[in-house]
Amino acid sequence: MSWQPPLYEGEQILWRGRPAPRCYTFRHWRLNWVGVLLICLGLAGWPFWPAWLGLLPLIAGLLLTVGLPVFNRCLWGRVDYILTDRRLHWRGGLLRDHRAFRELADLADFRVDRLSPQLASVRLYFRADARPRRLFCLEYPQTLTALLTPLLEREADRGFNSFC
Repeated sequence: MSWQPPLYEGEQILWRGRPAPRCYTFRHWRLNWVGVLLICLGLAGWPFWPAWLGLLPLIAGLLLTVGLPVFNRCLWGRVDYILTDRRLHWRGGLLRDHRAFRELADLADFRVDRLSPQLASVRLYFRADARPRRLFCLEYPQTLTALLTPLLEREADRGFNSFC
């Protein structure tokens, strides 16, 4: 993890994380099964279709079963998450390096989606965003949630922990 986000003066990094490679690669496993079904449909053919029409589900199925995991694996190498005492930074993108951050003061809530005892995705809800920010496939997410929980409790004591 050689990426270093621009930090404010005195800002300290509390946690750095990356998705688990296998989990991140196969995070769309349901679409892989849809791809398998499309391949079967394309190979079996349909008695009412012309032969060339059977290529469409075959190509779509190959894209879903092979292309999507390859794409996610290429993307995995560029995904990083960094939590500082003031902000959450994330980096991703395949062709273009996409970097963004959110102030922790804007954090309204978070949810943990358990995938296994040591693996989870964390959804972070910020006040300014309509959709949550997902940190996919984190190993040992309790390290991150242990840092976020006191922050939310502090905000709740000040009366700021409400969804708007």
